[in-house]
Amino acid sequence: MLRVTVVEGRSELRVVVEGMLGAAGISELESAWRQAKQAWRGRIVIDLSGMTSIDSSGQAALLVMIREGARLTARGAFNKYLAKDLMGKAHQSLAAQHMPIERGNTVGLREGGMKLLETRKQKG
Repeated sequence: MLRVTVVEGRSELRVVVEGMLGAAGISELESAWRQAKQAWRGRIVIDLSGMTSIDSSGQAALLVMIREGARLTARGAFNKYLAKDLMGKAHQSLAAQHMPIERGNTVGLREGGMKLLETRKQKG
């Protein structure tokens, strides 16, 4: 079972994912993501700390969100590894497809107090 909650903070909007992120719950996450993008002009963070498992459709949905500017946050060894791996895959696929990246588009992963961020600038 998946539970998606949207929490508004002072500087960011957090989409909190709890439970199993699989084919059955993808529409709920995608809906929350679309609404967050429309309603919030600042940073949007997808919090995977409460995620218990994920399948390939869940990973594919997160990859799309990362490409669209989402940041991921996670706690726990598996979820941190997954978030970092997905961000790497998203960047590799953008580079391989020569897809345009919005100027100053930043995606990243927050681990505790550390921030791992990569900013790519559009050529030209």
